[in-house]
Amino acid sequence: MKMITNVLQYLRKSVDKYPDKMALIDENKSVTFKEINDRAMRLASCILAQCGEIYNMPIAVYMDKSVDSIISFMGILYSGNFYVPIDKKSPQERINRILEVLAPVAIITQGEQPDDLKKWKNIDYEDSKETFFDEEKMLTHLKHVLDVDPVYVLFTSGSTGIPKGVAINHKSVIDYTEWLHNQFRFDDQTIFGEQAPFYFDNSILDIYSTLKNSATMVIIPERLFIFHNKLFEFLNEYKINTIFWVPSALIGVANSGVLERERLMYMEKVLFCGEVMPNKQLNLWRKEYPDLLYANLYGPTEITDVCTYYVVDREFQDDEPLPIGKACENTQVL
Repeated sequence: MKMITNVLQYLRKSVDKYPDKMALIDENKSVTFKEINDRAMRLASCILAQCGEIYNMPIAVYMDKSVDSIISFMGILYSGNFYVPIDKKSPQERINRILEVLAPVAIITQGEQPDDLKKWKNIDYEDSKETFFDEEKMLTHLKHVLDVDPVYVLFTSGSTGIPKGVAINHKSVIDYTEWLHNQFRFDDQTIFGEQAPFYFDNSILDIYSTLKNSATMVIIPERLFIFHNKLFEFLNEYKINTIFWVPSALIGVANSGVLERERLMYMEKVLFCGEVMPNKQLNLWRKEYPDLLYANLYGPTEITDVCTYYVVDREFQDDEPLPIGKACENTQVL
């Protein structure tokens, strides 16, 4: 078995196995694994044509959360560089500070963008759609990329309030993705209901577990987390069976009363991370859905999202704290 050293190998294996399987779905479109791959290589060709033969350089993505954003990430990786998602809803001053720190060689945009972004090289995602790509040449170019090279940089607020970029390499993402597969048995029947913004590290589980396991990922519209009946309708419509949400999203559902009013027809696994999950609200979930797998995951951005986990395996009082559990495989906690 060939060793995985680049996250794009996950995508390519899924293309070989299930080229026409629906991989990514949002409100406006759905794409197969082959469509992701082809579209990403077109964007990569466009990047290399406009920026030259560059390696390991930062390329920002200034796009709405969508299927196209993920294709942009893959295109940047195919070009031999690393991606940096920018939160379009952030104040322009914060975005400018991030870009000054990052000094990206290009920004992938889609549609209108602020004037402040125009001082950087902009590559319009839509314009790259018809770009010719030479797959063999691109794969030769990719051989320069090592497993210690970065996949992405995510900017946190930093303890000082100044944006701080955290770089994560291929080896770390692969290590995390393989552990998730082994621990939670994700496979080609898994359908993720994706909640996290792409500039937040929780999204890494959904994206790379989808590519590795030839699964399906459905991006849940943000507004549905206010209208919980509609949220449950959406989860059932797309037969979503696995979620990895921040606790505040699960708490909102529990407090709304929708757990008693509606039924989730396909749910199997409920994972959460990013905040403390109170047992009071978790117990409401467990009362209505006692047979689901619940797991508390914990870790900072620097550790590729998660370093400890606890599969909930006993009853807790409402006022008890939930354990963060034990270290993930190939991880040591001091």
